[in-house]
Amino acid sequence: MLKRKFLGLVLFFSLIFLISNVVPFFSVSKPNKVNHLPVTKKDIAKYTYISYICADNNLGSYGKSDVNEMETGYNDSVTDVHVISLLDLLSGGTTAYYISHDDQSGTITSTQLVIPGFLSEENLGDPNTLITYVNFCIAYYPAEHYILDLWDHGSGWAICFDETSGNDALTMAELRYALETINATTGNTIDILAMDACLMGTLEVAYEIRNFASILIASEDAVLAQGFPYDTIIDDICDDPNQTITECASTMVDLFHASQFSFFPSTLSAVNLSLVDTAIFPNFVPFAQNLHSYLNYGIKNELYNARTASESFYDPVYIDLYDFALNTKNEASNLTIRQLAQNLISNISISIINEKHYYNPGAYGLSIYFPSSQASYLSSYSTHFALSNDTMWDDFLIKYYTTANFGVGFRYYRINDSLGNNNNTPDPGETLMIDIELENVGEIEAGFLNGTLFCLDAENITIMDGFKSYGNLSISATGIKIFTFNISSNCTINQVLPFILMTEAIFEPYTITRNFTFEIVVGRKIILGGSSLQTATEIYIGYFYGNLPGPGVDGESWFKINCTKDFYLFLNLTGPALTDYDVYVYDPDEKLASVAGKPVYPDECSMLIMQSGFHYIKVLSYSGGYGYYDMFVNITTEAYEDGLSYGTAFTLSSNARTNGTLPGPGSTDYLYYRVIVSDGQRLQVTLEGEFGVDFDLYIYDTDLNELDRSNNFLTSSEYCVVKASSTGYYYIIIVRYFGSGEFTLEVTVDDFDLPPWLPIVLIILIALAVAFGVVFYFHNVRKSRNLPQTHPTISDVSDIHS
Repeated sequence: MLKRKFLGLVLFFSLIFLISNVVPFFSVSKPNKVNHLPVTKKDIAKYTYISYICADNNLGSYGKSDVNEMETGYNDSVTDVHVISLLDLLSGGTTAYYISHDDQSGTITSTQLVIPGFLSEENLGDPNTLITYVNFCIAYYPAEHYILDLWDHGSGWAICFDETSGNDALTMAELRYALETINATTGNTIDILAMDACLMGTLEVAYEIRNFASILIASEDAVLAQGFPYDTIIDDICDDPNQTITECASTMVDLFHASQFSFFPSTLSAVNLSLVDTAIFPNFVPFAQNLHSYLNYGIKNELYNARTASESFYDPVYIDLYDFALNTKNEASNLTIRQLAQNLISNISISIINEKHYYNPGAYGLSIYFPSSQASYLSSYSTHFALSNDTMWDDFLIKYYTTANFGVGFRYYRINDSLGNNNNTPDPGETLMIDIELENVGEIEAGFLNGTLFCLDAENITIMDGFKSYGNLSISATGIKIFTFNISSNCTINQVLPFILMTEAIFEPYTITRNFTFEIVVGRKIILGGSSLQTATEIYIGYFYGNLPGPGVDGESWFKINCTKDFYLFLNLTGPALTDYDVYVYDPDEKLASVAGKPVYPDECSMLIMQSGFHYIKVLSYSGGYGYYDMFVNITTEAYEDGLSYGTAFTLSSNARTNGTLPGPGSTDYLYYRVIVSDGQRLQVTLEGEFGVDFDLYIYDTDLNELDRSNNFLTSSEYCVVKASSTGYYYIIIVRYFGSGEFTLEVTVDDFDLPPWLPIVLIILIALAVAFGVVFYFHNVRKSRNLPQTHPTISDVSDIHS
């Protein structure tokens, strides 16, 4: 009998050990449930913050953490602020809390609330659940101002996806219905509707709810799982309950921005919904209507260029509306369209209370649905949103996708000074020839295409042969013509000479004109580059001068350089002020090998050459427009590494242990490391930081795709493991969430791989052992001690929270 008892104990406590090491530690205490009496007038607060956390999915741990953040930020001594949170989890059901202060980061201690009519598991994707919950909060916790925070995954089309309810979600029509019903029932309008979710900062969303909320806070882009910084948001409201809703919304945007990582794309904006109705909408209607009519004139290519140049986001079907209007104004030849675009720009500007972003330079506060192709367009868009019904935007999109594109593209230009000193540099007094290649980027034949070259500096440039006929170009066909001009001997070195090539072609039945601008610099060698990897221009080590936009479809330029294995390829690029140019390097197999993409210049890249042969270099503008850049290219025997980007990440050996400190060089909140991993190998990374700091760990593959992350809350003990699917650099990024100090990073690369059947066998064995151990433990140990077979119930407490 003793042996059987001992075996039962061993197996039972083995189970406890397994659970404690597999399941992250996070507990929810059992607060007292309370019933409620009517609240009197004296209990009216300044603010009631109503949190609606739909974590009935893979965001469960983050939902718990955010409730804990609310507890951290709340001040119990403040009577003018109520914070109520409804938390729905995959396991554990749906629980409402009246938030009270607590510094225990792993435990929710706030009082649980009983909401009449609610079951232990509610569907937060049902508008009636939202109505019941918000009506309850307004009835029992009245305030001068109400903030409703919808928390979950978002798509721009819906929010609050409840997995245990068939993945039901709140559509925008359902959200409008819920807010309208709440308003009719309580007589109250939500002052601030915040959406802690991805992609909800659209004009469609704002227009849908404009009559039932005063301010919308939402993101045009994706939102990291950590979401809003609730500790600082709640703390700020408690510190100043007398602030206006405009001040409160603006501060929420600022606090969110301060909590984000500067190297991850993020946006958040506060939008005045009354101005959406009275300023944006009246100007958007004629803008959309005239875009629809504008396509009748066959100038789709101008709108295509405007859309392509506009800021897009995590889901590229959304583009920034302000940025699109700005690009449309710059591209359009129709004066009416240009004026309507400017009117829309001006009214968006006055409607945005506050907007902050990282890595989204063209984000101004509101996005709009505009897929790049018909294949990405969902036909249900026409009936899903009120904006589609009330404007011609959906009609414009459908017509845009079905209208042929007409246009001429500028592929490249190349200076030829064989008539001068033949040094491939435009010098004072020389007569130069310039080769210009054009392409038919339309969807029908371009007929009678011709080009006329002008220079805006007539004093220093004499056009000698400035008109060329390219003839008829079929779809995607190209043509090259040579123009000739003379540079005055009075020109000085580094003087910039601006040119315009005016093109005209017939796309039956329309005649289409488009102007292209480019510049040359006296005394400087300019290499434009090729339009693709296959047409890359060969370069050598040294300095050269480049210019964007290049001839590629996205305005990029391609170069190639012959490299020898086991040396290092080093690149250094500096572009104009207020721009952000990036450099991508591809190996002889045309796979991405490295990238220079710092947010500030110089962009640098230093990479080990693992294979002899041509390596391909792509230069493109990430933001800020176009202009000249300087690039230095060298092949060295040593690497340059500062840990501030992918291209200059610290290189680690396959089994390395290193120490570091955050903040890093230049007070950065991150450090990059890299290690070479072969296809099929396993990469394990362990991070250990000092007590009291929170550093997180990320692993990216050779194509810069995130493979794994470890961001345990309030600790710097992190672990990631991945299996390599290709050979090359794998990147390890350490991010400072808060705190500062030293850390230890341990990297292991090995060929260990579990047989595919082993995990299944282990699971079966563990399940059998657990079942065996639990049966013997409870049957023998508990019964032999005469313990009760049921737990005593916990009596309800009659305290009333008001």
